[in-house]
Amino acid sequence: MCLPTLLTCIGGALEITGFLLVSIDLYRLQRHEFGPLWFERAFAASRSAVIRAWRRVTGKKPDIHYGSAHGTGKSGGSARGTVRAGTAGKSLEGRIEALEFNFRELDKEVDEQRVELSQSISQVQAGLAKALNDLQQDQESREGEERALRKRSLKFQWAGIPLFLLGVVFSVAGNVISC
Repeated sequence: MCLPTLLTCIGGALEITGFLLVSIDLYRLQRHEFGPLWFERAFAASRSAVIRAWRRVTGKKPDIHYGSAHGTGKSGGSARGTVRAGTAGKSLEGRIEALEFNFRELDKEVDEQRVELSQSISQVQAGLAKALNDLQQDQESREGEERALRKRSLKFQWAGIPLFLLGVVFSVAGNVISC
């Protein structure tokens, strides 16, 4: 084999290799971003159609598997009741004392509810802070995975592009020498 033909063949092989590396990487990135490509979905659909047709021809029934899941739920609540001093049948001073007593009891009850409410707000805030922290960590890990994928794809592209260009140079050199 003479030198020009050899250079042209090597150049063609390098072009094809470089083109395949870049194509494979673009395919991986597109699949990662957008899911299966149209021809993969078409292949899966045609495969299932062939399997159904084969089952019709052979009379074989598909295997059927049954499963079940059970769950339990739990709920709770609380209720409060207070007994107040009655004012029926008492003198005016007795009624005022009963009303003042009821007012003091209501004041205590409102203070207790305020403390409980602030405690539950603190618990909800702590839960929200934990959920936000978990969400941020999850987002950071996903971003790290994306960066790693891009780095891997850049390796393929940086290997494929120079191979393709080197193949073009070899092919052109082979064609120029043969002239």
